[in-house]
Amino acid sequence: MSSNIKWAFRRKLRNGQPVHQHKVLGYDWQDDEMVINEAEAELVRRVFADYLSGSSTAELTRALTAEYPELGITYSRVAAMLSNEKYIGKMVMQKTYSSSPITKKTRINNGELPMYVVDDHHEPIVSREAFYAVQTERERRAKLGAVANKYINTSCMTGKIKCGYCGENYIKNKQVRNGNPYWTWNCRKRIHGNAAACGGRIVPEAIIKSKFAEICGQEFSEDLFDELILEIIVLSDILEFRFKDGNTASIKWKLTGNKDRWTDEERALKSRYAKAHPFSSGKITCFTSKIQCGRCGENFRRQYIKSSGNYSWGCATGKKVCGIRWIREEELKRVLTEVLKLPEFNETAFTECVERLVVHSNDELTIYFKDGSKETVPWDSKRRIRKNVKNSTNNTADD
Repeated sequence: MSSNIKWAFRRKLRNGQPVHQHKVLGYDWQDDEMVINEAEAELVRRVFADYLSGSSTAELTRALTAEYPELGITYSRVAAMLSNEKYIGKMVMQKTYSSSPITKKTRINNGELPMYVVDDHHEPIVSREAFYAVQTERERRAKLGAVANKYINTSCMTGKIKCGYCGENYIKNKQVRNGNPYWTWNCRKRIHGNAAACGGRIVPEAIIKSKFAEICGQEFSEDLFDELILEIIVLSDILEFRFKDGNTASIKWKLTGNKDRWTDEERALKSRYAKAHPFSSGKITCFTSKIQCGRCGENFRRQYIKSSGNYSWGCATGKKVCGIRWIREEELKRVLTEVLKLPEFNETAFTECVERLVVHSNDELTIYFKDGSKETVPWDSKRRIRKNVKNSTNNTADD
């Protein structure tokens, strides 16, 4: 865009004349004047009145779409109507601008260019009192979060759990394991794909209930929680309970994974299954998460080595970092068979006796047993090359 055209546009803006005549529901353009369209204006007044009466933006969208399908009403359009200052006769110009004449991409004006405001630019449809009452109500509902939406199932904790890092509300999530549901709370920002921008952690609802009971000295109940708690601030290992009477109490918490969700019956069933069905082939074996690097502390990972046709285990950080070579799975089994004094390697015996293996070097590893003892033994790091046996008849001449 040339400088002359820009100058002409900005001169019009300074004189209170909009550059573009965008269609606004409730108004028609007559030359350079915005004139009320009474049929549409009644619809606009109804939207503001119904919102103040308790209707949600979603409810208004559904009702208007059913009654006026030809208008193409959408949720975002209704939300924009409720915050559009044009309905009180106020014109704010250059709220957006085009950043490039080639791409013509529109950007929100956050101070990059001056904005021009003209009060009483045209006849209002909605009174200022009603308009600002709607803005106050929108802010109130935004602070309440899901509690303000009557179509969302809420609990006594909804809207009360806050992230101590980004300030966002925590959202309740349902998960199912073995057909049994359990509930967790997670930061809204992390759920919507901004995990890197927030250090908030997932908190099981069972932990929140147990910590509440520990602080209050009473068994958890929704009525008691709703009566006492204003909000909970979640930090990495601290839950800060803020009470409605102004007091606060902080308590440490620890994420215990599946431990809190397992019943005694499930543990017994899993134990019986594990004994009857030892770890089989595939990515998960009896060695998974049990072999550690003695130099960096990382777990060893399993990998198929094509050159030998066997599986081997190596440090997750790589040989170049720790200097420890890959240990063959057959070598692990040979060492363990000798130490456990077995006729052949047995996965069940290994899982029942051994806590973990720590590989210290290319010729030594330590076996830690579940009874608290340990034994350091040598291992062979020499490479084994698979020999391809060919049919000897191919190399033998007939007599």
